[in-house]
Amino acid sequence: MTTLHLAPGMSAGGSLVRAVRLAGLDDEVLRFQDDLGCGPIEPYTPAARAAWWSEVYSDFDVAKEEAALAGFWERVATTDARLVVWFGRNSASELAFFLACADRLGDRPYDIMDVQLPMVRPEGGGDRYPGRHMAAVIEEDLRTLFGTERPITTAEREDARRQWRKLQGENAPFRVVTEDGLVSAPIDFFDEWILNEAAAEEWRSAARIIGNVLGYHGDPYRQTGDMMLRVRLVALVDEGKLVAHGDPWERSAPIRLPGGSLPPPPQLLTDEIRQRFEGLWQGKPPMRRWTANPLTRLATGDIIHATRFGPSSIICLVVSVEGGFIRTRSIAQQQVIDFDIETGVGAWHDELFGDTPIECRIDSIEPLPLEVYNALLEQDRWHRLVRDPKRWRENEARRRAWSTAEAFFRQHKLPAADGA
Repeated sequence: MTTLHLAPGMSAGGSLVRAVRLAGLDDEVLRFQDDLGCGPIEPYTPAARAAWWSEVYSDFDVAKEEAALAGFWERVATTDARLVVWFGRNSASELAFFLACADRLGDRPYDIMDVQLPMVRPEGGGDRYPGRHMAAVIEEDLRTLFGTERPITTAEREDARRQWRKLQGENAPFRVVTEDGLVSAPIDFFDEWILNEAAAEEWRSAARIIGNVLGYHGDPYRQTGDMMLRVRLVALVDEGKLVAHGDPWERSAPIRLPGGSLPPPPQLLTDEIRQRFEGLWQGKPPMRRWTANPLTRLATGDIIHATRFGPSSIICLVVSVEGGFIRTRSIAQQQVIDFDIETGVGAWHDELFGDTPIECRIDSIEPLPLEVYNALLEQDRWHRLVRDPKRWRENEARRRAWSTAEAFFRQHKLPAADGA
């Protein structure tokens, strides 16, 4: 008999697929693409869930998502394969998935795999990382769990179905994990965590606040993901409990508690930062000015390529050119980056990773083929408005356009210039 593994999410499913391959198995993995830890679950139908998610995400394809959810449950109901339900009871989303499966599967026999790996201390000390839910377990560790799944007991089945129907009756905005299992939570459950990571006299990026909430409140339970925290952060701004400078949906948006002063304009490159760049480029092509500076020809709407101080690179859309600086927005990360027009050197601060500037330098401004240029503009719009990394990764056309642009820029680097 073939085996069908039910994974509690797209990311968890991807790890499980790789684990199956590592183990040399011929099993199939079916991925669930909903998060039942949030939103209404009564009535629990694909149509109702897709309609709710369309209120969270802009440009949401309701029909497509409804069909995907309906297809998942249809496959589960009709397959003759042996079923294995994977989850971790320390994750609200994964535990809710298990309870929903138990309700749907009824008296049908199936196996369960409750991921409960021991605490692992990383090299150098520290208390992380517990593998108590699938999102925290890499495929090499998942592979070791094959063969340890077990049949669900009658008592477990009945208790899970009872819990799910109780949660449906309450139909709360969130469901969170406690020592007693999954319980309903109000819409403002995470607000205190978010407010505690903001300050009145310091502007902190939305990404930093959300990252801190996830980091400081991620053990032992994973209660929610970054998107729901972002929804609540924006709601707190709307309620006047937080103040935002710009669009609070932007991950780089400065956020503070009421009572602080307005932030200064985004910092441009300073002599001190530029001197730091010089040191970072030791052993690399020297800093120099172009004799006929091609950067002066850039205008709003152009797309440029920059190399970070390391092996990675970044593609940016030019927003403005003034005062000796080229202001850009990175297409993938939506970060504002200011480049010195004379040297092509730029930097930006990402508070999620600390105060050290992330530095880069323009290395290509070659006009892209029109179809690639238009595809990148569409990607910029997508990242600004949709903010859904999962859907971005799943779009093969966008990935192909991005890789084509990277290859094109590498083949059309800026010419060498004199003046070391």
